Amino acid sequence: MLRPAIPLVLAAALGAGLAFAAAPFGVGDSAAWVFADRTLAAALAEVLARSVGDAAALRALAVGGAALSAAVLLATLRAVSPGQPLRTAGITLAALLSAPVLTGAQSAVPGAACLGPAALALASWSSRPALAAVLTAAVGLWSPAAGATLALGGALLTRTLPPLVLAALLAAIGGAGVEDVTAASSLAWVREPAVPTAGLALLAAAVLLPGSAAPRAVAALAAVLALGPVLSVQGRLVPLPAAALAALGTSGGWSAAGVVAAAALALVAADPPAMARGLAARQLVAAALIAGDGLALGSRPVVPFPVRVPEVVRSLAERTGGVLVLPPGRLGERPARRAALWRHLAERFHRPLYAGGETLASSDPALGATGVMALFAVLEPEQNWVLPPADDGKVLRALGVTELVLDRSACSASELASIDPVMARLFGAPQRDIEAGVDLWRIAAEGDRSFPKPPYLRREGEAGTHGWQGIEKLLAAPGASAGPAPTGPG
Repeated sequence: MLRPAIPLVLAAALGAGLAFAAAPFGVGDSAAWVFADRTLAAALAEVLARSVGDAAALRALAVGGAALSAAVLLATLRAVSPGQPLRTAGITLAALLSAPVLTGAQSAVPGAACLGPAALALASWSSRPALAAVLTAAVGLWSPAAGATLALGGALLTRTLPPLVLAALLAAIGGAGVEDVTAASSLAWVREPAVPTAGLALLAAAVLLPGSAAPRAVAALAAVLALGPVLSVQGRLVPLPAAALAALGTSGGWSAAGVVAAAALALVAADPPAMARGLAARQLVAAALIAGDGLALGSRPVVPFPVRVPEVVRSLAERTGGVLVLPPGRLGERPARRAALWRHLAERFHRPLYAGGETLASSDPALGATGVMALFAVLEPEQNWVLPPADDGKVLRALGVTELVLDRSACSASELASIDPVMARLFGAPQRDIEAGVDLWRIAAEGDRSFPKPPYLRREGEAGTHGWQGIEKLLAAPGASAGPAPTGPG
């Protein structure tokens, strides 16, 4: 009686082993960070973290989710294609190696836990729609992006309206999440372009694999959604299909859609007519694309969340106002560094991050602040930017910023060698947490305020640069720090 369960146990062990092996390479060190804003996943992560610690909680969720998902996936494929144990096992392995599964946790979605339920839901939409809807809702409560994509797949398979309504509801309960592998990471998704990786590999596999048209269409749609809400083309941001759902709430974690694509492709490959035609060369190419992309992306490290919240960060709870995290990113040139980590830290102490911690566009008035522009001059020496006259915190106050945070751990040694004297000249000595690698400056909440006049990015000799100076002249000028007025009440 136990023999039919043996393959499922082996599949669970395989899924758990792959998740455990991938964890040190593609997963951060904090369940609270990885599963932030993931509804049920976040609640479970918080409970586990209090019991066994943040890092152990993350690995337990990753390994347990992968084990359950692998067993459910294999059981679903065996039901779709009975009498083909070796081939269904091979398809299960290829799906488990896919990029969204290996990298799901690092992109704020527990992708490994969603793969098996997604396959079962897709296989059930036509014959058992109630079961499929329940599974889809469960996936959505675990990962809104995966659930919304799965519901759209149900609408394609059934050609009915209720799955579309379910997709909208599940998208509405999502949030920004943390830095994504394939998608934008903030509600202000026009700031952060998508990085096409897993979505393209899955889309190619959907084209290459033979089989039924409907599940292949689901896989193709899910692969496109996995690219995220926007795509950068020659410096311009082009909206993608996920933009509509991102506007409802789920603006991050869209690589979870790739999990649905992998599930749909597994069903296509396990379809009996496709099996009867044998393992064609293009099927091998499709499997290689999926597995290779997964292994490549799984090796990408992410920024670990600190096990203990730094004391300098805890002090953010003492005041109100916005927090500007440095060094800044610039749209189209340089991404914001560790933005997801700082969003999570700021939310814990109920402090808003300026621009959500994301990249700054050239039209952002924060670039009119001398201190911010000085960092752009340091980080982009080839641009020869000049700095506006020292504003003594007027611009930052006008923008609601009361704290500047320099994330030293996000900077190289050579960058810090250039940044430190500039910040000391402008803002004085920081409150420094050496262990955490964080500097903090407080901006007085009371005092003069003024908005700068655009354009904010100017080079020497351009119109309107009278009184502006290069970074070398700033450092060579005599006199005390041009730092902000003493800290006032929050």
